[in-house]
This record gives sequence, structure tokens and C-alpha cells, in this order.
Amino acid sequence: FIATVLAELNYLQAIIMGYDTTQTIRSFFGRHFIDAVWGIFFGTIGILMPSLSGEALHYEVLGGKKEGSFLHYLRTTFFSREVFKSVIIGYWAFVILLAGQALIFDLGQKHWGVWLERTWVIQFSSAYFPFFAAFVLGIKASFFEEITFRLFAISWFKRIFKNLFVAVFFSALIWGFGHSGYLVFPMWFRGMEVTLMGLFFSYVYLQFGIIPVIVAHYAFDVFWSSTGYLLGKSEPFYFYSSLGVFCLPLIFGIVSFLLNKDPQPRTMRWQLNKHQEFNLGVLKAYIKQHAGTFAGRTKAEVRREIISHGWDIAVVDMALEDFPQDGA
Repeated sequence: FIATVLAELNYLQAIIMGYDTTQTIRSFFGRHFIDAVWGIFFGTIGILMPSLSGEALHYEVLGGKKEGSFLHYLRTTFFSREVFKSVIIGYWAFVILLAGQALIFDLGQKHWGVWLERTWVIQFSSAYFPFFAAFVLGIKASFFEEITFRLFAISWFKRIFKNLFVAVFFSALIWGFGHSGYLVFPMWFRGMEVTLMGLFFSYVYLQFGIIPVIVAHYAFDVFWSSTGYLLGKSEPFYFYSSLGVFCLPLIFGIVSFLLNKDPQPRTMRWQLNKHQEFNLGVLKAYIKQHAGTFAGRTKAEVRREIISHGWDIAVVDMALEDFPQDGA
């Protein structure tokens, strides 16, 4: 949220160019920034829905691939050599993606008359700090799109269609043709190109987890957003700032390599509020007083029965922590 609001200020020159003089400058800026902040707020809140749903669906549908969700790293650490390896895989995926895109466009231009408008290469030239504009685009697109179309969509479609290939294909197709508004003609080509990229991202995600696809997506977007400064003639400040933003995941990976924290998963426990803590005491007392009622029953059976009477799952789980699994 903060990064996107700052990005609006970074584009102040371009915003001023949109002033049509039919209203006061104060009113123009007031309306623009209220609309912008309102939209940014809902966009920030909106990412929580596919994030949390994706986490739950991932463990339900693809639970064996623990690196595919953030919960694995929250339970272990984001600063281990396992994470460093994932970052390096992400950069390799970026290189492969770049080469694949070049090949696809070469075939398109030779056989299907594909052409594209290249003004987007300098899309950040009107920003005060082009490197920051590239960073915000990269961080937003990589996290939001990979969470939505890999973490969430693949698991959701797998749950619906019961087939992993179909799930991957539909998530990549929707993501691909969602990018067909770019100035690439014919329009179907852009959708096809990004769909193929989505299939590749899906493969990387399923094989190596969520971190490599976020890194690859971030590097890809930052590279194309900064290519005029990285590959063209530019002032040293623009070149090195763009290079620094491009290398941010690598810097994070190096820090992870050096810290090398223990990647063993920590036990998850419920965090109870005061009302739940009171109910926990009541339930524990009840279970202790009626121990004979539950004798011979398994922990799972007792848990299901108590929950069926409307008890909070968190309270039930903590109350049964010391209950034997076989009910003996």
C-alpha cells in the first residue's frame, strides 16, 4: 500500500500533464489522489482473499508440495540456504523465460506478421525515480499475480476438475489472455505468448515452490521496465539504480545464505483471545470431570463430538492436547 502511494507521487509530472484546466489545480489533485488512494486500499485488501484461500486450498489439494505456499516458510524461516537456492532457481527461470519469449516473438514475426509498439520500453521515463517505479511494478505484479494464478488458481481448479494438467492450463490461459491488452498485434498472439509463459511458471511453481516464480516474475518485469537504462545509453545513476532494483532478490538470497537459519518447521499453536481462554478452562474441567464418558474412544472421535455441539475448534484442539490418541 505504502509503495503504491509513493509511486503515485513518483509520477507527479505525468499526473500534472493530465490537468485539463477546467477545474482548479487543488480540486484536480484532491480528486486524483483520493481516487488513487481509495483504489490502492482496495487493491491491497483484495490480495488477502486469494492469499488466504490459496494457502488453505494448497494444503488441501497439493499438501505434499510444502514449498508451494508461504506457510512452509513462516513455520521454518525465510533466511536459509534452501531459500537462497530458490532465489537462484528464480533467476535461472527468468533467463529461460526471456529466451523463450524471444523465440516466440521471432517465430511470430516470421510466420504470423506479429508486430509490437515499443514505446512501453520507456514507460517509466516520466517518473522522478524510474528505478522505484520499476520496483513497485515488479513487486506488485510478482506477488499479486503469482499468488492469484499459481498459489490460488492451480489448487482451486485442481479441486474442481480433479486433474492437475487441466488446472494448470486454465490458470495459465486466464492469466495469459488477461495480458492481451498490450500493444501487440494480432491481439491473440499476446494472449498465446503469455499463456505459454504461464505454463512455464506453473511448472516451476509445482517443481520448486512459490519463491522461484515470484523471483522470476519480479526479475522479468523489472528487466523490461528498466531495459532502456540497463541496455541503452543512460546516466550512471539510472543504470546502477536499475541494476540494484533488479538484483534485490539476489541480495535477499545472499543474506539468507549467510544467515543460514535452521529450516526445521516449528509447531503451530492456536493464539486464543480472553473469551476463548475462559471457554478453554470450562472445557478442560468438563473433560476431566467426565473422563469415564470418553474412555475407550479415540481423540478424533471425541474431537468430532465436541465440535458438533458448537464448540470453537481452536478451544477443542487445545483442550485435547493431552488426550491420548487411542482413548486409552
